[in-house]
Amino acid sequence: DDRSAAEYKAKSLEADLKNWEAEVEVRKADLRRAEELRKDGINTQEALDHARYDLTATQYEVERQREEMESAQAALRSLDMEMEKTRIVAPFDGEVSQRYVRKGQYLHIGDRLFQVTGNSPFEVRFTLPVREGAALRRGSLVTVSATPDFQLTAPAAVTHLSPVVDPGSGTIEVTAVLNRKIPGLLPGMVATVRVPRKP
Repeated sequence: DDRSAAEYKAKSLEADLKNWEAEVEVRKADLRRAEELRKDGINTQEALDHARYDLTATQYEVERQREEMESAQAALRSLDMEMEKTRIVAPFDGEVSQRYVRKGQYLHIGDRLFQVTGNSPFEVRFTLPVREGAALRRGSLVTVSATPDFQLTAPAAVTHLSPVVDPGSGTIEVTAVLNRKIPGLLPGMVATVRVPRKP
């Protein structure tokens, strides 16, 4: 993909830059040697000038290579910033309980992507006939199970009782928070709830 190619190019140019920087040190050593030989009258002025030219040309190559590397690194950072815009983070810890998109699908601003269900606190929502709901108050305990036979259960404290009765069914909505998780009960699943009888 584009990012992998950009990363490869940036690393390749960085390696090339290191090679050219090492070459500069070689050219500096060559120039020192040429200066000593010229001082001793062993080589010509042309040889000394040539050594100076080689060093200058190599230093220019280092600068050119550095600019190319910095440009490639900037391109890589730009791609990383674009990739960061595609990262989706939920505002809370939880599990994806429903997905509305498929891989490769084009999206528009405002499209629904996922439904995320929080793991903690674990809530159950259920409806009760008004007569049975009359026995409950905020803080009342109900028993929740992942199965109808109530083999594995956990208590849940009522946190909300709807003040409005559904006229069609004659029921109220209740929300309760489990004190602990029940093995096998996941967000979005149907649970069985047992409520205390009105005395």
